[in-house]
Amino acid sequence: MSEDFVCDIIQIMDKVLTSVSETEKETFERDVRKIYGGSRVYIKKYPANLRQRIRQQFTGNNYSRVANALGVSPQTVRRATKKRPATSCICSGPGELTD
Repeated sequence: MSEDFVCDIIQIMDKVLTSVSETEKETFERDVRKIYGGSRVYIKKYPANLRQRIRQQFTGNNYSRVANALGVSPQTVRRATKKRPATSCICSGPGELTD
């Protein structure tokens, strides 16, 4: 990993996408630098739809199989499939609860 994140991304593109031309790479680099230049960008470790993908494949006892298929840990599968308590109240403001 270098200090220049955009160059790292372009190197990954070179490895994965064999049909990307130099012009397309230059356009990509220019656009990314224009949009994100000077910004701090947070990149999630996993895709946004990972929880949904886990739940689609989970059958109730196949933690390891789902984890291996999606490249995550069994603990990640457990967290994604854990039932969350439903909330019945919405806080309107400090000290105020409404149904």
